[in-house]
Amino acid sequence: MTNQTSHRAGQALRRAAPRNLVLASLPADARRRLLAGAELRDLPQGSVLSREGDLISHVLFPLSAVLVGTRSTARGQVIGHGMRGRETLVYGLTAIRTDLRTSRWIVEIPGRIIAVPLADFRAVLDTSMALVQAVLTCASALLQDAEATVVCSRHHALTGRVAFVLLLLDAYTAGGGISLTHERIAAVVGTSRQATSADLGQLQKAGLIRQDRGAVALREREALAARACVCQERVTRLTASYAAGRLVW
Repeated sequence: MTNQTSHRAGQALRRAAPRNLVLASLPADARRRLLAGAELRDLPQGSVLSREGDLISHVLFPLSAVLVGTRSTARGQVIGHGMRGRETLVYGLTAIRTDLRTSRWIVEIPGRIIAVPLADFRAVLDTSMALVQAVLTCASALLQDAEATVVCSRHHALTGRVAFVLLLLDAYTAGGGISLTHERIAAVVGTSRQATSADLGQLQKAGLIRQDRGAVALREREALAARACVCQERVTRLTASYAAGRLVW
């Protein structure tokens, strides 16, 4: 990479960084040090970023990509942690606690992230209380989502879960449409493709959504919210986070 190319890459990185709410919340010096060795990455849908137990080399700050974390139980059941986008960071707590196992993280909505080398992240963490607080806040939010997801999958009706996931995906894409197949939506909901397709069909029949090949658009958000399970509070918190420019949990 030439000096000119490197300079342009650095400028692009600095311009993009504030889109991530964690990076935007940090003091300028801490953010500058994190970005010094970082890189922008464009991630295609379905990319597997880590498998359970993997060692990590970078901490990830989503900009437009949306990631989904899962972990297997002792019975072999796959439990989702929930979705993560530009309101947070991924692998932050693992960077602090080396005894923690890495979850399986995949790219659900393609887009861009900033990848910060683990050594750089830890160096800034040692001197920035703001970064420590951000990591702990994000970890607490992730734990709450994981617990809520278990409760949701066991006790909430499927129609409510599908409606909630559609609202959450819509919030992440800022109403730009959900480019996911029924199979991928089913994986997020935690049910079969057949059951998800049936529910989506009913929602379309009711005029709440519009389906095209591999895409879903919301037509009546308020009516869809009325059908969603109580987990839709997470959509409200996400929207509040984007409006406030910081993670609201």
